Amino acid sequence: LPTLPGILVLIGGGILQGLYASGGPLVVYFASRAIHEKSKFRTTLALLWLILNGVLTATLLYNGKITAYTLKFSAYLLPSVFVGTLAGIGVHNRVSEATFRKLVYGLLVIAGSSLVYRTLN
Repeated sequence: LPTLPGILVLIGGGILQGLYASGGPLVVYFASRAIHEKSKFRTTLALLWLILNGVLTATLLYNGKITAYTLKFSAYLLPSVFVGTLAGIGVHNRVSEATFRKLVYGLLVIAGSSLVYRTLN
């Protein structure tokens, strides 16, 4: 993206992240245009979300929103996270660059549509 539109997309992603904890679609769109190698793209976004989710988790802990009850139910998701991570690695290693781009843009449409729907309702 040219500099100004790229900056605006990233600012929009930051605003959505602050409002809904879901600025992903705009950030992914920007990254997909700026980072052409799928491994670097995936690594960059994984690190970004690790940092953002770490800050979000710290904020939730500080505000008392994470309790033994929420931790218990979060623990139920750990097997899914493990399986999803392994599946993602497997798919990443087998999918061509062109197919990877199509999947990314398809998921962006779904994620963006979900955000619009949630905002309007």
